[in-house]
Amino acid sequence: PDLWRKLGRETKPGEAWLAWCDTIFRRFAEAVPCTFIHEVTPEQAKAYKETLYKAFSRKTAQGAVHLLRSAFRRFLPQGAANPFEGGINRKGRDSDGGTVHRKPFTAGELVALFDAARADTFLYPLIVTAACSGMRLGDVCCLKWESVDLRTGFLSVKTSKTGEGVEIPIFKTLREALEVALAEREPDAVYVWPDAARM
Repeated sequence: PDLWRKLGRETKPGEAWLAWCDTIFRRFAEAVPCTFIHEVTPEQAKAYKETLYKAFSRKTAQGAVHLLRSAFRRFLPQGAANPFEGGINRKGRDSDGGTVHRKPFTAGELVALFDAARADTFLYPLIVTAACSGMRLGDVCCLKWESVDLRTGFLSVKTSKTGEGVEIPIFKTLREALEVALAEREPDAVYVWPDAARM
């Protein structure tokens, strides 16, 4: 983990991502009985990959395997074979081999979702923001007031996934949630949902 953190990078990675990397490396070290990484065999790597795919979602498991493959590629002695190289990954497939199709909520489903969540004052605005903006969970929780323009009716944010700036129209339900948050805003508050940002 220390070597991975000290790698030279063009952009500085976030602490949350580095902590996730630390966790992946620690779990691997605990699961595979080797002292040095050049001792890890392809069989051990394959068995560990299989445990990841059984224990976690496909996306999480793939992320962990990609991280381990990259770390081994960088830190193995020259000429040593990477036990995580090789194999065929099937894009767009779930664990049963079928194609994953994601369908958006219908208007009726959204209304039912909002109605069910309305009593939870913590989750409701986060659900509304996610549904009305299409932003990822981390982007929703860390939405800043500087990105909210109720006068023009747009959110101006940089997405964590691509780093691209996007403008998102503020629909009525989201505006109502933002206006409630504005009325309860602490002086000098940076985040729209400060409790979610802290978590």
